[in-house]
Amino acid sequence: MNPKIEEIVTLMFAPGDRAAAISLLKTRCGSTLPMMSHATEDSFDRIRIATLRLSRGSLVALEREIEGAHCDWRDTLVSAGFAHDVSAHLHWLPS
Repeated sequence: MNPKIEEIVTLMFAPGDRAAAISLLKTRCGSTLPMMSHATEDSFDRIRIATLRLSRGSLVALEREIEGAHCDWRDTLVSAGFAHDVSAHLHWLPS
């Protein structure tokens, strides 16, 4: 897992929820996404960070956002503000 994602999870989630958040991102927010079977880790990271941003540190919301990404991850990118700049997710950190 990308160290930036681990950093974001640490900043956003309670200590007891961090392992579950990382597990969800690894198992449900990667190659299982539609139209992403041949994507790179960088592509997954963009969607993962978008779901984290939209979750606002809630494990329940993270699950919901990942499910939404399975419907159409492009909508997830739009909602997170990452649609028009392919590197926007690299500069985002929770405040």
